[in-house]
Amino acid sequence: KKRINLPQLPNDVVNKNNWITPLDGNIYVSQMSIPGSHDAATGDGFAIGVGGEAARTQSVSISKQWDLGVRAFDLRPALWIDSFDGRKRLMWIWHATYRTVNSWNTTLNTIKSKLDANPGEFAIILFRHEDEALAGTKDNDANKFNTEMTNWINERSSWFVDWKPDLTIDECRGKILLISRFEQGNWTKGAFTGWGHDEGGNVVTMRSKANGQTGKLLLQDYYDADSYERKTTAIKEHLKKSAKFHKDPNDKNTWMINHCSGYLVAGSSVGYRMNAEEQNPEITNYLSRSDWEGSTG
Repeated sequence: KKRINLPQLPNDVVNKNNWITPLDGNIYVSQMSIPGSHDAATGDGFAIGVGGEAARTQSVSISKQWDLGVRAFDLRPALWIDSFDGRKRLMWIWHATYRTVNSWNTTLNTIKSKLDANPGEFAIILFRHEDEALAGTKDNDANKFNTEMTNWINERSSWFVDWKPDLTIDECRGKILLISRFEQGNWTKGAFTGWGHDEGGNVVTMRSKANGQTGKLLLQDYYDADSYERKTTAIKEHLKKSAKFHKDPNDKNTWMINHCSGYLVAGSSVGYRMNAEEQNPEITNYLSRSDWEGSTG
């Protein structure tokens, strides 16, 4: 077990925050504490005329998030209808009906360039098809999305990890682990999983189409909370579970995704920020206690 406080910013700016690189390669990914960002691409901004502060959940770019130590990125791709050629469909990153300035291709290339420069690290991309309706500029056809995404991933198959429950750090180094919430996908890389937003959390199945293996994912994404206190409780209850992942044989290779993100006031940048101001210090203090000895997922 190794404790690392992020962000670490050594004088060597090229290798700053390479916190995974020195870790034992035999550690299971499921037993790690991996910081991630919700709707990660919103920190880069929104396309002119189709976005705004209402959908912003991050204040810094994907590249800067990486430099701060973030290694898991929540992205929401969907097809954008090119305004100059209505026949062309391009994969872009959205938050609901708001299109960011980042295409899927640009975003993944940014992360891949970080991995090429830091091959001892790895990244997790958690994504779904952002299929909320928007007339005129967005194509929400699931079959078209499946075709585009499958072709894109297959053309770059060497970038990605074949998921299995007992995946280790060494098996991931220099690569991207895809965790897809779009269960219809025909690509074989990464894992597919279900989802839920219950206050008490959800237990869902992760599965690989490459090898047929399955595993258990404990999920807390209680984003539309009734109170800050109830959201905090939901986070801590899941931390109590993940704390056993590295020492209880019954929980070996159980995975966890535990969201601090959400809102209480409204689904807006103000609401996201207010929730962060409540949850982030609370959870940071909780994890900094001398008696905390677990992993977070």
